[in-house]
Amino acid sequence: MYEEHLMKNLFILLILAISFNTFAQGKNDTTALKVLLETAPILNTKSPLKVGDLKGKIVLVDFWTYGCINCMQVIPDLDFLEKKYPKDLVILGVHSAKFDNEKGNFEIKKAAARYGIHHPVINDSKFEIWNAFGVQAWPTLVLVSPDGRVYKGYSGEGHRDDLDKDIAALVKNFKGKINQKIVAVEDDNHKMRFKFPSKIIEVGSFSLDGKPARSVYFLTDSSHHQIVGLEKNGTEFMRIGSGKEGFTPDTLSRPQGTAFKDGILYIADTANNALRAYDFKTKKITTIGGDGKRGSIWASPWDVKFTSPDELTIAMAGTHQLLGFNIKTKQARVVAGSGEESINDGILPFNSLSQPSGLSLVNGKLYFVDAETSSLRVLDHGKITTLIGKGLFDFGLKDGDKASALMQHTTGVFATADKVYLADTYNNAIRVYDVKSGKLSTLTRGLKEPNDVLVSDGKLIVVETGDHALKKVDLKTGKAENFIQ
Repeated sequence: MYEEHLMKNLFILLILAISFNTFAQGKNDTTALKVLLETAPILNTKSPLKVGDLKGKIVLVDFWTYGCINCMQVIPDLDFLEKKYPKDLVILGVHSAKFDNEKGNFEIKKAAARYGIHHPVINDSKFEIWNAFGVQAWPTLVLVSPDGRVYKGYSGEGHRDDLDKDIAALVKNFKGKINQKIVAVEDDNHKMRFKFPSKIIEVGSFSLDGKPARSVYFLTDSSHHQIVGLEKNGTEFMRIGSGKEGFTPDTLSRPQGTAFKDGILYIADTANNALRAYDFKTKKITTIGGDGKRGSIWASPWDVKFTSPDELTIAMAGTHQLLGFNIKTKQARVVAGSGEESINDGILPFNSLSQPSGLSLVNGKLYFVDAETSSLRVLDHGKITTLIGKGLFDFGLKDGDKASALMQHTTGVFATADKVYLADTYNNAIRVYDVKSGKLSTLTRGLKEPNDVLVSDGKLIVVETGDHALKKVDLKTGKAENFIQ
C-alpha cells in the first residue's frame, strides 16, 4: 500500500514537472493552467474555476503562506494590480504552507478573509504545484501570458513596478485577444463585534472627558482597522479609527500592538508600515514614524512597548529587527537584529531575529517572541539570549527545557517576575515558561489561534484571533471561559 501510494505521488510529480517544463519552454497550451486547477482545491470562488476560465487571460501566480510576513507585504501590490487590471488579469494565490496549522482549508480561508485577499486561493499543502514550478522560497510570483506561456518569475517582495510594467506590456501585445471574464470570489460579509482581534494592553489609570480615572483595556480590532476601548467588565466605551482602511487622521490599516503614555496611545499601524499616535484630547491620529509605504526601516511593525521614559521599542516584523524610537526626537535606531532572518544570539551586529511579533518588559528585561522560529527570547543590556526555540523549521508541541521544548508560530507574550505566558498561536495553546527552571509547560489547549495574552486581576486574558473573541483562563487550572465575543 505504501509503495503504491508513493509511486502514485511520484507519478503525479513527474507529470507536473514535465507539464511545467513543456509550458515554460513557451509552447502554446494550457498545461500549466491544468496543473494549477486540477492538482489542489480552490477554496473561495463563487463557482468552480475551470481551465477554460483562465485561457486567454493574464495569470499571476502568487506562492505564499499566511504566517510569512514577506508574503503579507506583497498583498497591497496584488490589490493594486487587481484594481488596475480588473478584466485582463486574474491572480491565483497558491498557498504552500510552512507550518502544520496552516495546511487546512478552513484556516487558509480565514487567513484570506483576515488579510483582505480578493482573488482565488488554492491549497497546495502537498507542495505539488510548488515543486512543479520549481519554487524555492516564499513569496514567489510567476506571470503567465494569455497564450499560456510563462512570461517571467519574481522572487521576494517589492516587485510592484516591474509587475505593473510587464502586465501593461502583455495587455498591449495581446490587445483584443485577452479573455475579459472576471473570476468572482466569495464575499466576506460576516458581521461581528470583533474581526480578527490581535493585541491587548491594560492601562492602569485612564481618564477621558473628565470622568474618574480607572483601569481599562485597549484591544486592536485588526481587520476592522480600529482600536477598541473596553471597561474591565467588557463594556465598550470607544473606538479609535473610522473603521475604513486608510492612512488619514481618522483611519488605520490592520493595526497590531499599542502602548499608552501621557494621554497618547501609540499604535503599530502594521499594514501602513507606520507608527501612529492617537491624542485623546484632539481625537486625531498622527503619524510619527514611517510614511505609509514599506521601507528599509519601517516594515510591518507588530508590537510596541515603552522600554524607557522616552523610548518605544518596536517589533519590526518585516525587517526582522527591534527598533528603538524616541518619542521626543522622533529618531529611530536598531536595537537588535542584523536584518537576516535567523536565530543568532549575542549583541549587534551579530544577533538576528525572525519576525518578532510580541514584546513584554519586566525588571529591565525585554522578552519577545519570534514567530518564524517559534521562539521565546530575551534582550538584556543589549544582548539576546534564546530561551526556547531552535530554527526556522523546528516547531511542534512539546514541553521541556530549551533542548527539547517546541512551539509553533508563537505571536504573543506577557512576562511576570517568575513566569512568561505565551500565545502559542499555531498550536492553539497557552504555554508557560518558568524563569527559574528554564522549562516550558502547557497551561491549556483547544483555543483558536490565540494571538496575545495579558495577566489581569488574577486571570489570563487571551485574545483568541481565530474565534474573534476574548477568553479568560485560570492561571492554575488552565480552564478557559468566554469573556467577550
